[in-house]
Amino acid sequence: MLKDTKITGNQRFLELLINDSNKYKKLIEKSNLQRKKHFGSIFEELLTRGYTDRTT
Repeated sequence: MLKDTKITGNQRFLELLINDSNKYKKLIEKSNLQRKKHFGSIFEELLTRGYTDRTT
C-alpha cells in the first residue's frame, strides 16, 4: 500500500513539475523575446551610430 501511494505521489509531483516547467518555459521564451528586441534595438543604434561617426 505504501508503494502505491508513493508512486501516485511521485506521479502527481511529476505532473506538477511538468506543468510548472511549461509555464516557466513560456515565461522564459517571453523574456528572451523581449531581451532580443531590446538588444536588437541597441545593436541597430550602435551600428547606425558607428556608420554615421565614420562618415562625419
